[in-house]
Amino acid sequence: MQDERTGTEGAGIAEDATRRHHYRIDCDLPVRGRIEPGGIVFEGRLVNIGLGGASLELPMPVQVPAILHTEIELPVRDSDRTADARLVLPGTVVWNVADGDGAPYPVGVQFTELDDATRRALYLFVGRLLA
Repeated sequence: MQDERTGTEGAGIAEDATRRHHYRIDCDLPVRGRIEPGGIVFEGRLVNIGLGGASLELPMPVQVPAILHTEIELPVRDSDRTADARLVLPGTVVWNVADGDGAPYPVGVQFTELDDATRRALYLFVGRLLA
């Protein structure tokens, strides 16, 4: 079977596994955000997420290496009511599938420039998905 992203025969899964530094958790959550350059606003789906990046399904094709500012609404527990219930994750599109028959358009995002508070919130969010 040929890998759509690399054009090589059967290399995609092994290649992804060796390049990726963090485990990904499958999920299906709504996301919204902004694409740079241009400030285009989007709503899409979070397909999987890890500490280093995520896969999204978007309503429009997005080119590599666009910058995305992805917002995830966090499930809030009673004890967390005072905490920010939104996680904003800046990242760079590192792969896309833009030649399909229409939306959704899958993209892979590598997170960039996460400050300590955002990194900790992401760690807690991923941990909750595992629970």
